Amino acid sequence: MQSVLEKLYAAKMNSLANSLLVYNYTLLESTISVERDALAKPTLEDFTQKWHLHVSGHQGRNEHDFTLLHIAVLTNNHPMVRELLEGRRKGEPWLVDKMGHTAFQGVMGSVAIFRLFLETGDIGKEQIDGYNAFGAANIHISSEYGNAEMLRLLLANDAEVDLPKRQSSIYAGRTALHCAALRSQFECCEILIRHGASVHARDAHGATVLHMAALEPTCLVGNQDPNAKMTTVRLLLEAKADPSARNDAGHTASELLALASGHSAGELWPALCTHEPLMHTN
Repeated sequence: MQSVLEKLYAAKMNSLANSLLVYNYTLLESTISVERDALAKPTLEDFTQKWHLHVSGHQGRNEHDFTLLHIAVLTNNHPMVRELLEGRRKGEPWLVDKMGHTAFQGVMGSVAIFRLFLETGDIGKEQIDGYNAFGAANIHISSEYGNAEMLRLLLANDAEVDLPKRQSSIYAGRTALHCAALRSQFECCEILIRHGASVHARDAHGATVLHMAALEPTCLVGNQDPNAKMTTVRLLLEAKADPSARNDAGHTASELLALASGHSAGELWPALCTHEPLMHTN
């Protein structure tokens, strides 16, 4: 399996060359070694030698411009992250990779590693709400992937609940609630609403969170529970989301649903069509 992954990785990197997508595939190299690192528990010297086999002239970095801390985070190597952070001087600037990402921005799933960064005392609101190269912050990623524990931790550390995706993003203006609603992550929706997330927020195309919930996901990312979408819609309606709101193209959420699936959407169709329009001020 390892040799197959390595061959696929090399071929894909060559085909992507100068594409932005190359960044996603640099992570595959790290993924190949996650299990081996976790079992071997290498020393810092071993870890350095292992990942610095291909040095490109940047001291302390590998061929993809990742530092040891980036690699330790991406391989979910908790002991190595701890050791590297303990050896870091307080107040020292966080180094970035060639995409401009700090190691902290790679902490997308491990609450334990997130806490290690917090313990440095050098993670403030600027880092918590920091955008990646694709215009998203950790609160968007955690919400979209349904990582409720990480979402709670971000909010507990002053993450901006209605932070919009950056204007340069192809999903500009979407908040974490938009992201959670799109993927039917109803637990994350509930957490965000409880922290004051606006159900009336609109993205760059005028879409509300109900518009997001009415769409069928275009990839295999999201809550696969067959009742998740209906649960999400009900939760948003109970929070006073307005089903009569129209996006910039003039469509309500129910009209988008009809365009995507006809009228064969089970309970969703009547829920979005019969709910009384709500009066509110934006």
